[in-house]
Amino acid sequence: MGGPTGLAAIERFWAAQLGCRVADLRRPGILVVADPEPATAALALLRSATLVVAVPPAWRPAVTAALGSLRPAQAFHQDRLRAAFGAAAGEVVGPAYQGFAGAGDLVPAPAGGVRPLGVADRDALDALRRAAGETAWEHSAIDPARSPLFGRFAGGMLVAAATLADAGGPVASVGVLTHPGHRGRGHGRAVAGAATRAAVAAGAVAHYQTLDANTPSVAIARALGYRRDATTLAIRLSDQTS
Repeated sequence: MGGPTGLAAIERFWAAQLGCRVADLRRPGILVVADPEPATAALALLRSATLVVAVPPAWRPAVTAALGSLRPAQAFHQDRLRAAFGAAAGEVVGPAYQGFAGAGDLVPAPAGGVRPLGVADRDALDALRRAAGETAWEHSAIDPARSPLFGRFAGGMLVAAATLADAGGPVASVGVLTHPGHRGRGHGRAVAGAATRAAVAAGAVAHYQTLDANTPSVAIARALGYRRDATTLAIRLSDQTS
């Protein structure tokens, strides 16, 4: 993951996401932290023997009490976490793979037919969005107004696209969208590889997030050289408090 410098960037990334200290990510056990931002969700991150759970401030005492007697691996389960929030617990997203890759991790991927996307490709991107569906589009984090964007065409059709969120920062997140009728043919890997190379070329650590249940997407990450750093669970919450 880019050696000590890359690891430091990853830990700062998680600390910012969770509202904790970098040192907290290295301390075995369970830590419940209050998310300083207004939130309608809780985020649990399991990293080796460390579990950090970021919750709205009002929930911190109850969740700490509910999880405090457990080991991290026991507490990191959707039923355990849902029980900690009671009736306020809603949809659970995850477990999700959280992988990172630095310059020393990259595995070459076929790049034939992949090119940057621009304003002239908006119609093709809209067609890909409709074909993939709104849920897949949302998960990809693709924003037509944000560069860089990479695409691969087959038969004149845009069959896969990838983007970078936070391009230029120390950690840049890769998002990928593949046409449902063209999956399993290497298109997603090709565009994800282009986005990953762009992140690393800019001096960033590349970040790849996908549901563990999405085994083809996890396989793309592994094939490109990403290594799992953590696993996450997110729980949507109603406005009920503890």
